[in-house]
Amino acid sequence: MSPALPQLYATLICILITLLFILSHLNSFNPIPLSSRLNQFRKSLSQSLWLQQDSRILPITSRTYVISLPRRTDRFNDMEVLRTHLGVQWSYFAAEHSNSSLVDQILAGVRFLRQNALKVKDNSTAVTLPFEWPDANRTNISTQLQESSSNDETSSIDLDLEPLTCATENFTLIPYSPQLPAYKILSPSRIACWHSHLSVIRLASTQPDQAPALIMEDDVDMEVDIHERLASVWDLLPADWDIVFLGECWR
Repeated sequence: MSPALPQLYATLICILITLLFILSHLNSFNPIPLSSRLNQFRKSLSQSLWLQQDSRILPITSRTYVISLPRRTDRFNDMEVLRTHLGVQWSYFAAEHSNSSLVDQILAGVRFLRQNALKVKDNSTAVTLPFEWPDANRTNISTQLQESSSNDETSSIDLDLEPLTCATENFTLIPYSPQLPAYKILSPSRIACWHSHLSVIRLASTQPDQAPALIMEDDVDMEVDIHERLASVWDLLPADWDIVFLGECWR
């Protein structure tokens, strides 16, 4: 017998055993179609990306509020698209409407206070009046606002008088002029915006956990890297920071 025959037999036996092994497992083999494997990959990738996303915008434990007029469903829809795209969560806060009775009361109250303060002042030029912080007692600040803006003297003021101007610095008033730009006029819309923001600040400040709050309007836009941008500057804030102004829609 040739010396090469035993080696050939051994090789054939190995091949035969391999074929028998494959045939014995062929019935239990269920290959996954390529399309199914791609779908599974996309699903796992999507889940992985979602788990990496933080439902908060700020790099610390916080709440996010979006001020929005309930009637502006178009803006609500836009904000929902943005929220879903960023993978974050926020709460909507109903904004005060510019034609509400509360805005009228506030404007009347401001006019009443200024008229009294200017009785002994010449208001033909800019006037700096004494400034005093209001009582910050949370239990009666809203009551004080209602009382000061609904008394008999205030309610009798004609709201069709010349527009009020915005105070600068603490309490420096400038006389009204038709040439004043719109942003220097204390309009009902400006009052409504101010009151909406103040109301959210009050809401956030009365939460039991005292967590910081991010307050936005419903026309805000953010990039997908908003987390990284805010995280990179957060450590630069002083330890005793109170309010951080993040910017305006046109900057």
